[in-house]
Amino acid sequence: MEELEKELEEINNRLFMLEMKDRWEREDYQLKKVLEKQKKDLEAQKNERS
Repeated sequence: MEELEKELEEINNRLFMLEMKDRWEREDYQLKKVLEKQKKDLEAQKNERS
């Protein structure tokens, strides 16, 4: 019985880690989009001035 509980805990830990990894990747993707937009806006401002 204790063996099953250990295995279940291991699986829960792995699922949790995958869920966190997925969340971080989504946040990274959103941040990348924001940064790309800022870069594009700044490059446009720079081009207007020159």
